Amino acid sequence: MLRTDKASSPFVRATMHLKLGSLLGWTLILPIIPGTIASVSNGAQLESDQSLLWGTYRPNLYFGLRPRLPQSLMSGLMWFGTQDYSQFQNIRHDCSQSDNLDAYTWTEHDMRQGGVETIKDGQNNVEIKIEWIKVPGGMHGGSWAARISGKPIVIGKPLRISMIYYFGLEGLGSLDWESEQDDDGVTEPVHLSGSTPDLGQFNIRIEDGPDNRFTKYGGRSEGFKSRIGKTHYFGTGMSAGDVWKAKEYLYQHLGYRAQAIIMPYKDEPVKPDPAFVITMGNTIARESNFYAVQKTYDGTFSFDVVFDSQSAGTK
Repeated sequence: MLRTDKASSPFVRATMHLKLGSLLGWTLILPIIPGTIASVSNGAQLESDQSLLWGTYRPNLYFGLRPRLPQSLMSGLMWFGTQDYSQFQNIRHDCSQSDNLDAYTWTEHDMRQGGVETIKDGQNNVEIKIEWIKVPGGMHGGSWAARISGKPIVIGKPLRISMIYYFGLEGLGSLDWESEQDDDGVTEPVHLSGSTPDLGQFNIRIEDGPDNRFTKYGGRSEGFKSRIGKTHYFGTGMSAGDVWKAKEYLYQHLGYRAQAIIMPYKDEPVKPDPAFVITMGNTIARESNFYAVQKTYDGTFSFDVVFDSQSAGTK
């Protein structure tokens, strides 16, 4: 059953922020009990406006973040099961009744501070928890981080899932891939950097939790040894106004690759495991302004997405 956002108590919000902030290595100073301010200076009003710059202003998605700007940096989450090939036809991204999710709801939500969202996808046996925190500071809306974790809904039943997080830039500015590139994928955290007139300079990091288990076992695994257990990626140029088509772009990229990979096995009784086949090509096109990062897990998982505004001074 679906529920709408609800406000949380200041104490719960602050506790959640302090907990997640410490996990990400930040020192946060947040009021546990808000005071009453009789008058607001111009500086305080500006800070208040900045605190609302970033938010969940992509309400048609299960989870997506962007600033309150007409053309700027946008991000979003996708996922699909890898227990069989049919799940690729049902990539979760934009909210749709046809996905038949059990529930998705914000249990805590404050556009100035962050929130906690829970998504239950029984078809893929995964309960996804998203802990999103905003860190104020600087002149460009501050920094933010999202910890995305998942666990089985039914203990003892397999959880095999491919998670994708992406960033796309529309309008003036730049968005660049800073990590090493490897045709087989990468094992280190993924780093991006960029700048826009409204956001200033910023850095992005996507990093795995310490206890994740990538999918390593399945049909024809011996033919994919060099790619198994790694993060895969894709970068391309998008026309202005096309970031909302992210799912379409990635569906085509993954689908064309999968067709080419599976072709040599079409007459074989044992096909390669979907987790090995439906993966990004680890390519970055020239003048890319859209980047997607894919992680394929077997069991409980967690990864962080961190946006650092350089004017905020957070790392």
